[in-house]
This record gives sequence, structure tokens and C-alpha cells, in this order.
Amino acid sequence: MNTFVFGHKNPDTDSVCSSIAYSYYKDKIGEKVEPRVLGDIRREAGFVLDYFNITAPKLLTDVKVQASDLHYDKIIPLTVNSSVYETYMIMEKEKIHSLPIVDDDFKLIGIVSMKDIAGALIHINSNCVDTNLKSFVNVFSNHNLRIICADNYDMKIQGLLKVFNPNVPNDATFKEGEVIILKEYHKKEFFSKLEFPISFLILTQFLELSKEEMEKIKKYDIPVISIDLNSPMIIKKMQQTDSIASIMKKDKISYFVLKDYLNDIKESMLKTNFRNYPLVDENGKYVGLIARKHLLKVGRKKVILVDHNEFAQSAAGIEEANILEIVDHHKIGGINTSEPIQFLNMPVGSTCTIVYELFKNSAMDIPYKIAGCLISGILSDTLYFKSPTCTQKDIEAVESLNRILKLDLDNYTNMMFKAGSSIEDMSLKDILYNDFKEFTIRNRKIAVSQLFTMDIEELEDKKEELLDYMKDVKEKNAYNTLIFVVTDILKEGSYIYYVSDEPSIIKQAFNTSGEQGKFLSYIVSRKKQIIPMIINVLD
Repeated sequence: MNTFVFGHKNPDTDSVCSSIAYSYYKDKIGEKVEPRVLGDIRREAGFVLDYFNITAPKLLTDVKVQASDLHYDKIIPLTVNSSVYETYMIMEKEKIHSLPIVDDDFKLIGIVSMKDIAGALIHINSNCVDTNLKSFVNVFSNHNLRIICADNYDMKIQGLLKVFNPNVPNDATFKEGEVIILKEYHKKEFFSKLEFPISFLILTQFLELSKEEMEKIKKYDIPVISIDLNSPMIIKKMQQTDSIASIMKKDKISYFVLKDYLNDIKESMLKTNFRNYPLVDENGKYVGLIARKHLLKVGRKKVILVDHNEFAQSAAGIEEANILEIVDHHKIGGINTSEPIQFLNMPVGSTCTIVYELFKNSAMDIPYKIAGCLISGILSDTLYFKSPTCTQKDIEAVESLNRILKLDLDNYTNMMFKAGSSIEDMSLKDILYNDFKEFTIRNRKIAVSQLFTMDIEELEDKKEELLDYMKDVKEKNAYNTLIFVVTDILKEGSYIYYVSDEPSIIKQAFNTSGEQGKFLSYIVSRKKQIIPMIINVLD
């Protein structure tokens, strides 16, 4: 299974571009990884991908352990043509107590257990035969079985089973379509009465048929075999040749799908008492068997986090994943791992700058599209070098990358920001969750959303609706404080909207009287300014 590389829940330009570029880097050093996004790609990031003709990463809904992550048994299934005998032998060999039955398209249609077989051998009607020649041969192969007349191993053998005996009135006659067991000293009487086709003829302990007898066999196209067993033993073993379809369970089968979550599987197993459960794909095709033993040691999804390092900002189920690496430029958050990992954390303005440094230190060539990704992530996160998070390394990275791209940086950055800052046709949810992050600060659950826009007038018209919506979001998620930071790129400052259980935090942090939409000059960074200002107040 490949390793997934992804940014935070709100895929902005730096998050998306760093996951793409780092995935390329890892691929070039021989590691199989795939970039992913955890939500709808933001408009600015979408502009970048379109501009450089880059395929958008696929959506990753969660990284919870699923059935597909388990080390399940890949036992070959049975078909309806399999016999009771074959089923039993496979169960004995594999040391399992149940087997799935599939159709010709490998779709699950039934299941049979050792208990079903035991019950069937007791209750099966020994007078009825429902099998095929292949199964018959498998069961009787150790008893000098000889095929006298038959050339199709898949041919069906069905009908009422009878031992011909001219001395017993009920056994002295037979009908078309029946399966007949014939003793050598009764064959003269039998062939004198054979004037129609029968389903199957079994010769007990003899091989020879006269020329005239063979002519009748061929005339009515009757398959014939010889077995070195007496009739009672043949009848006893015939039960083992029956098709497994006659005893398999077809209704209310307990099975799991590859995408089922581990917790749901555990819960379902607690309510049932089966040893093995069939596992199918999304099309209902059988892939294997799982049992309780497979839940003891599960395979966790391998992930690499970029542009974030807090559980609250990451994929659903991140606690169940195997985090291999983190590449980030934010403060170290609350992610815990069970073993040491590679954690690359640098005080720069963009995760893309860190990824660029990896390319540079490895002396690896950067293709045009990847260079476009990296430069866009840096320009976006540093607000074209205006953010206080911007460092000399960010500026040098952009200069180096632009020697590959040869962009008019002023024009390109303006187009990128314009694409990302328009709020036309955006819902309140889209506006608030455009770049939304949760933090736990001094035992308080705080969310800070940031929107970069050049369209502040239209946002001001929606102020009351927006504040009402923020109140709902705060209550539903039990936030202590929810802050919405609207950054005007041209004016180099931000407007602050908030709802809080402790309004004094906002007043002290931003030195305001508490009004909504207060403009704060030169406040543009959530990481370097907003969050530290809140922490200072709480301390």
C-alpha cells in the first residue's frame, strides 16, 4: 500500500502544493507515495493547478483502519459445482471451518461451514444424486475408478439413485433419467430392459461390457463408469459427491466489505458467533476471509503530514494511522506518535520553502510544474513577502524557482490572489471554512478562520448573517472562541470578527473596544500574529 501525503483539512495553496511537490520528491528517491487532499481545494490553489496544468490530488475522506488494511486470509473460494467432499478436503487443508461460495463472476452467493457439512451427511436424501462427473471422480478416485463412456468432466449427474435387482419387485424396473448401480450378475436382465436413456450408469466391481451392450450405451448416450466397491459403499460415499449448492447458506450471510471500518467490524463480530467472515469488494466480488485473529494485529495506513502537525487539523482517524513523517513550518502542536518519526520543522513562511530546500540539498532537478507548485505555495503563504512569517530563505527560494519559470511575479501573484479572494457566489459556510483551523490553547478550544480578499465591501454587507452563522458554528462545536480574520492583501491588514465566551480575550489581544470588523493594520498572519497575541493574553 502506498503512503499518503496530505496537508490540513482546508486545502490552501501551500498545503496542496507542498503535498504534490513532496510526493514528487519522495518518488524520485524511490519511495511510493501519493498526494491527497482532505477537502475541497480552495480557489487560489485551483488557479495554480490550472495555470501549471497539474492534476489535482484525489480526495481522502479519512485514514481510519478499514478491512482493506487487515492481513486477511486469501483462501480460494468454492463454486456451486464444488462437491461436499471437495469442500471438506479444503477446510481440512486450510484448517478453517467455513468457506465462501461464488458465481462465475466471483460474486459472493453463499457460505458453507463444517457444521453444515456434518449435518448434510446425516440428513441428505441418499436416493437423490446432484453432482457432476468431476466431483464423482474426486470422491471415488481411490477405488479403481474407470471411465467407460464419458468425455465431459463438467457434465451434470442428476436423478434418483437405484440399485438394479431383478429379484426385488421395487428394484426390478427403472425409469428414464435415473442413476443406476449395476452388479455384474444382473447386467443381462438390465440391458434387456434398457430402451431409453438414463442419467448415469455405475458398474460395481466389473469392467467388461459386450459389444451389444456398448452399442445400447452409445445409442442412448449414457455415461458409464466402473468402481471397485460394492453397492452399499457406493451409496454411502455418493453423499459426498453432491453439489455444495444443495447445503450452502444463501440468506442473511454475515460478510464485510473492504471499505468497512475496523470499529464497525469489531462491533458486528461481537453480535455474531462465526469463525470466519467473507470479505468482498465494492462490487460484491469475494476477496478473502477475515476472522477475529485478524483484528489483533492490523495494518495501519501510512501517512506523511505536510503544512500541519495537530490532530484537530488533520484527517479523520489520524489517531489510527501510522505517521511516518511531518514536514511543517507551524508551531509544534499536539500530535503524538507511538515511535520516532522524521519531523522536519523550520521557521520559514511556507512549507513549500522546506520542500524546496530538500530539492536543493539533494541537487535534484526541479521540473517546471513542480517549480510552479513550490513558488505558488511560497508566494501565497508569505503574501508575496508581506507577511511577518516571511524569511530570507523564502525570498531566495522564489528567486531560484523563478529562474526555472521566468514568471512576471507581480502579474502572476496578482492573478493568483484575485482568483482566491473573490467571494462572489460563496456561501457563508464556504467563506468561513475557506481556511479554518482549530487550536487547543490553555485548555480552551479556539478556532481561527482566515480569508484573504480584495472584496471587503461585499463581505461587510453579509456581516450580520455571518455573525449569526459563526454563533451556530461555535455552539455546535463547543468552541470557547471563534475568530474570523479577513485579510485585505492590498491594505496589508485584517478585519476581526469574533464570537466568544470570553470577549475580554479579544479586547486585550487586539487592543479594541470589542467592535466587530475592527481593522488592524499590519496584522496578516494567523501563525505569527493572531495566535501568539491570544496566547500572550491567556498567559
